[in-house]
Amino acid sequence: MDEGQPPLVVVEGTPGDVAQRRRFVERHGWVVVDGWRTPAPRTATGPVVRAGTVVDSEGAAAVVLAALEGDGVLVHATASGGTGRELVDQLCDDLRRIGPLEHHVGGSASSDAPVLDDDQERLIELLAGGMRLGDAAAALHISRRTADRRLAAARLAYGAPTTAALLAAHARR
Repeated sequence: MDEGQPPLVVVEGTPGDVAQRRRFVERHGWVVVDGWRTPAPRTATGPVVRAGTVVDSEGAAAVVLAALEGDGVLVHATASGGTGRELVDQLCDDLRRIGPLEHHVGGSASSDAPVLDDDQERLIELLAGGMRLGDAAAALHISRRTADRRLAAARLAYGAPTTAALLAAHARR
């Protein structure tokens, strides 16, 4: 995710998948506002990320308009039936013309993926960014031993024998 540009995210999955992406976007410092036209909070000093579900072409048009106005979007898209699939495909094509799109389908943010707590997620993100475990522990204000335990629990949840395998599996979801 580019830190300077508001994210454009489409999730085809469960509400839990959408909530997971929302936490990820919020951890990267973006203010998430529910609704395509809802006023941004006064505390927001720049673009916000607008979140909601799209089920018809009117909703898709509102998403594209929000993105064109410079806001990010976090879309829960449902592609039930042929028309729904066409709608989601068209929405994704339109958003790709505006900027880089993160499109999560089924297995990419699936409910089958292991569920990690926020502390484990933050630790894995720091390690994936190239930080060493001791430095990541210090950045999270935890002991190295606590970081080791959280990392071991995450490896167990993913069934990953090594930290490198864990980071690779986590990046694929």
